[in-house]
Amino acid sequence: MPVARRVLALILAFPIMDKCRQWYAACFQGGKMGAGEAGSVRTIRLAEQLLGVRTPATFLLFFFSTVLSISLIFQTHPEHPAILSAHGWGYSPLYWEGELWRLPINQFLHTRLWHYLCNIYWFLLLAPVLEEIIGSRRFLIQMLLAACAIGVAGTLGGEDGGIGLSGLIFFLFGYLLRLAPVERRAARICDRPTCILLWLSLLLIGPLFTWLGWVEVGNLVHLSGCMLGLLAGEVQRRKWRLPGWQLALALTLLACLPVWQPVWRADWHFWKGYHSVDLQQRILHYQRSLEIEPQDSRALYNLGLAYFEAGDFTAAEQTWLKNVALAPQDPAVCKALVSLYASRGNAEGVERWNRRLTRLKNPA
Repeated sequence: MPVARRVLALILAFPIMDKCRQWYAACFQGGKMGAGEAGSVRTIRLAEQLLGVRTPATFLLFFFSTVLSISLIFQTHPEHPAILSAHGWGYSPLYWEGELWRLPINQFLHTRLWHYLCNIYWFLLLAPVLEEIIGSRRFLIQMLLAACAIGVAGTLGGEDGGIGLSGLIFFLFGYLLRLAPVERRAARICDRPTCILLWLSLLLIGPLFTWLGWVEVGNLVHLSGCMLGLLAGEVQRRKWRLPGWQLALALTLLACLPVWQPVWRADWHFWKGYHSVDLQQRILHYQRSLEIEPQDSRALYNLGLAYFEAGDFTAAEQTWLKNVALAPQDPAVCKALVSLYASRGNAEGVERWNRRLTRLKNPA
């Protein structure tokens, strides 16, 4: 998309969003928006709050997300893993290396303009209100902890490497929704059109789009963000005295442990075996990977290589023969067996697997 079209889309995004909100208000509230404010007036007021001194944490997070997202959007290949990781993006193999600091950054990245515009609109609508209610320091700490927790939920729930502010937006929504009965500012922002739009997105539109295969929506991330926000809002509403943020940070880091060392996952053991220098450790990890996922031909092939390197030719032969049964069209296994039988001086075995290798290379 040319730069001029992107700039035009950026200029038109907020008025279009407000028109949509006004249309919903006309449908569900007879044209009234919350406490009688038009959507455009409220957005302008919130923008003024954002740029003022009352919501510095919101501005900081907005600026952070905008710089990273715009830098990504204007890349030639913004979804390439190398480009993403250079902007702080993380996924399981990077977490396994101990780079858990990438977990919260995922929540602030966007690779498409429409994704960024939709998310930043809702973020600027909700975040300044919550920051004014609970204070900048608490707001910033809770947002960063929520970003970590949402990242953990997405990674463990099968949405590894997901990006975007939407998980934090649902956190803000759930938080303000619980404060609405006792806070006029929260009630004003969580009016009926807003609740309908966000609940529909969470419970219907996101799952439907994912089911139809139109867009990969982070439904678990959205749900976990909303539930976490409802919990945090309930704590704030009831003024419960909980341990300090240091303990909350420690618990969050503890929750990150399954992301760093997921010992129940076959792909983690495969990855550990692949990167292990110690030969015995390599064999143990491949064996554990195959206990969890017995049909993994890659693990079988690599385990055979480890046995071969260790000098256990019998175990290597048995492992590679199992590999052939799982992946009969894989020429790499045939080459490995040729090398194995050649090292053992078995001419018949070399000839047999050479013939099979030739047939695989020249099927005609």
